[in-house]
Amino acid sequence: MLQIRKKRGFVKYTIVYNANQVKKSLKLFSLYLYEGLEQRNRNFGFYNIKRKTLLSDLRDNEEKILSKFKSNVRNEINRAKRDGCVTIYNVEPEFFLTLYNKFATLRNIATIPIDDYKAFGENLMLSAALYDKECVAYHAYIMDKEASKVILLHSGTNRLENKDISVAMIGRANRFLHYQDMLYFKDKGFVLYDWGGVVLEDNDEYKGIDEFKLSFGGELKETFSSYSFLYWWLLKIVNTFRNIKLWKK
Repeated sequence: MLQIRKKRGFVKYTIVYNANQVKKSLKLFSLYLYEGLEQRNRNFGFYNIKRKTLLSDLRDNEEKILSKFKSNVRNEINRAKRDGCVTIYNVEPEFFLTLYNKFATLRNIATIPIDDYKAFGENLMLSAALYDKECVAYHAYIMDKEASKVILLHSGTNRLENKDISVAMIGRANRFLHYQDMLYFKDKGFVLYDWGGVVLEDNDEYKGIDEFKLSFGGELKETFSSYSFLYWWLLKIVNTFRNIKLWKK
């Protein structure tokens, strides 16, 4: 289990990852979100959402991990390596978010404040893929050492802004980075690589992302997100204002 306390303005809230159960002693107006519950939270005062994710088993050896990928993924990883793509770890949050927030703005999705990343402390890992000395893909992970599990938090590429490197090359670098990330975390003793959720519904917005994640051969897993009522309603209000702001652009 991993518990992260965050603050947005004057509002303080807590996110708990991979808990076996929910605390029963929470106050009525507590701001809590439980992520990755294996069973529905039936405690009073919580709203549950069923979710799906993909898990890759890092206990497999390198060859078996790679064998679960689709053949085109393996080919693109090998080509990225031949083309000189390299990976780096422990990227500085400020540098990472400069790249990610530019990507998010171009995609009309929410940007990430630096304080959100700082709240994770040593439980955050940021990686990047470089091609021709340029950062072309980057991933953010939550590391739950107690559960021996890493969770993909955010990922992005510079395919929307780069005019010098082909979209195909950036895609290969992104796949290469995922594979190298798996090996990196395997070496650190983690046993599960969580792809951060899939939708698997008839939704054009997420279809491409789901197909990308599925191509790495992870095992489908159902989990629950459990929101304290006050947290849930505050989140609905924030998202409504965010959508209005994006719509006005």
